[in-house]
Amino acid sequence: KELTLNGEIHLVVPHGAVETFMLRRHGFDAPAPIMSHYEWPGNLAPFEVQKKTAALLTTNDRAYVLNDLGTGKTRSMLWSYDYLRSNGMAQKMLVVAPLSTLEFTWKREAFNTVPHLKCVVLHGTKAQRLKKLADPEAAIYVINHDGISVILDALLKRTDIDVLGIDELAVYRNPTAGRTKTMIKFAPRMKWAWGMTGRPIPRSPTDVWAQARILTPGNVPKYFARYREELMTRSQHSMFQWFPKPDAVERAFCALQPAVRYVIDDVTELPDLIERNVDVMMGAKQLKVYKALAKD
Repeated sequence: KELTLNGEIHLVVPHGAVETFMLRRHGFDAPAPIMSHYEWPGNLAPFEVQKKTAALLTTNDRAYVLNDLGTGKTRSMLWSYDYLRSNGMAQKMLVVAPLSTLEFTWKREAFNTVPHLKCVVLHGTKAQRLKKLADPEAAIYVINHDGISVILDALLKRTDIDVLGIDELAVYRNPTAGRTKTMIKFAPRMKWAWGMTGRPIPRSPTDVWAQARILTPGNVPKYFARYREELMTRSQHSMFQWFPKPDAVERAFCALQPAVRYVIDDVTELPDLIERNVDVMMGAKQLKVYKALAKD
C-alpha cells in the first residue's frame, strides 16, 4: 500500500519475518520483528542482550554469536528458532554441542525456554541415535560434535531439519580434522545456520578460517594456506613458525560476520548473586562404588 507522509510517498509493508528478511536482503534497515511481535515463552524473561542476539539470528540465515559465557546464548538461539518456526520460516532444528552439555544444558534449557517444543538428545549407539532421530514429535535434536558423522547419511536425508545451531563453533578450528571436513559439507544444505563461541581465536587468528568455511565461506579464501599468508608472517628462522600481522585479529573477526558480541558486563539485568544447581554425571570409579553399595 502507498502512504503519503509529509509530501512524500511511502510503501507500507507488513512487519513480518518474511518481509523483514527480504527487505534486509535488499539493503533496507528494517527492524527485527521479534523485538515487538514475540511473546518470549519460558520461565524467565529475556535480557536485553538476549533480545538483541535473537534479533540478529532471526534476520540473518548465517550468523555468529560471540557473546561471553553467562550472557544467555543458549536461550537466544532457542527463542530465535521458535520465532522462525512459529512464522513458518523453519521446520526442525539440529543443535551440535559438546557431549557434556547435551542433557544438562541444552535439553534442560529447551524445557525451560520453549516447553511446547519436544527436545531429543541423539546419543548412544548408532541404532539408538537413529531411533531417536525418527521421533515424529521432536522439534529440536541435540547431538555431540563427533556424533554427526555417526548418522550423517540419515541426517542428509532429513529435508525437514533446516536449522543448524553449532555450540562451541571453535571446536572446528582445525581444518584437517575429519569432523571439520564433515561440517563444511553438511552446513551449506541448511536454510539457517548459526555458530556460537565466546573464544573464536583461542590460539591463532587463522583459527577462524575453518569456522568461516562452515558458515560464511565467501568471507575467506578457499584454501587455508592463502588465508594464512594474508594474516600471518613466516619466521625468518623457521619455515614452520608464523606470527600474526598487526591487523590480523581485526581481519579475523571480519571473517566472522554478521556477528553479535556482548560481554557479561553488558547484561545489566543480572542480580548480585545467582544460585544454580548443576547436575554432574558420576565417573567410572564413582559409578562402580555406587553400584557395589546398592548391591551389597
